[in-house]
Amino acid sequence: MASNRTWFPHSTVAVIVEHPEDSTLPADDRRFLMVEEMEGDVRVLNQPAGHMEDEETILQAAVREALEETGWEVAPTGLIGIYQLEISKQADPALPTVERKTYIRFAFVAKAVAHHPDMALDEDILRADWFTLKEINAAPHLRSPIVKQAILDYLDGAAYPLSLLRTCKWSQHF
Repeated sequence: MASNRTWFPHSTVAVIVEHPEDSTLPADDRRFLMVEEMEGDVRVLNQPAGHMEDEETILQAAVREALEETGWEVAPTGLIGIYQLEISKQADPALPTVERKTYIRFAFVAKAVAHHPDMALDEDILRADWFTLKEINAAPHLRSPIVKQAILDYLDGAAYPLSLLRTCKWSQHF
């Protein structure tokens, strides 16, 4: 189906960081590094996550987003999954125009390496803290369904080697 508009997915990253002391606890009691942020006028819960920046690898984006949003340096250890999210928004129900966006999220598992508690966090982050799965399940609003799904996939043992990721650079001269 032809369209006059240019379509492209939004490439995003997210990092699942389990509290270092919690790996032997029951799943509901394990804590994960999360952020509270505003989506419009709604407070939502999310993993440290965001968009890739120009000339940045997927892994560099994940490490940067975790640091900027939580003050934690992290070391990715595996890829949990690649998730596709389709969002449709209709600003005014009386209008036929529907805004559609597609997000491709690369979700990584990472270890907490060092905390910088005095570091200023991204301006859209209300707070970063450790949340149990019970608290995440009870949150009134998650940023997207992928937030919970990625944690559940992690708890189910999903962790693919980082060697799956390849960065290729190509300079064309015509």
